[in-house]
Amino acid sequence: MAGIFRRRGGAETAETREMAAPADGVARSLVEISRLVTLLTRTHESIRAGGPPVVDTITMGEVVGFFVEHRDEAKGAVAAVAVRRPDPRGQLLWLGFVDAAGRPLAKPARAYVANSLDPELDESFGAHQVVLFT
Repeated sequence: MAGIFRRRGGAETAETREMAAPADGVARSLVEISRLVTLLTRTHESIRAGGPPVVDTITMGEVVGFFVEHRDEAKGAVAAVAVRRPDPRGQLLWLGFVDAAGRPLAKPARAYVANSLDPELDESFGAHQVVLFT
C-alpha cells in the first residue's frame, strides 16, 4: 500500500510509512466487509427461495446451544442429531431430534448451509455424516 503515497525524491518518508499502516488495515477490512456482504447476499437469496440460511462457519457451541434451547419443545425425543451432506454452496447441516425408533421429529429442527465447520464439530463428524447427541 505504501506505493500509493507520494515519495519525496523517490524515497519512502516517515510520513508515507505512517500512512501505509492504516491503509493496509483498511484494505484488510474492506476485503472482510466484501466477504460478509457476499455471505449476507447468499443467505438472503437462500432464505427468500425457501432454503436454509448460509453461514460462514458453524461451531459445536452453536449446535449444542440449539439443542439445549429447544430440548423442552422436542416431545418424545430421546436424542438430538446433526446430519451433514455436501452442498454446492458448502455443507448442508440439519439439526433436529429423533424419537426412540430413530425417526426425526418435525419440530424443532433447523438447517444451515455452512461454508465450514469449526474444528471441534468437524472432528466430531470425522468420516461420518451423522453425530448423535444423547
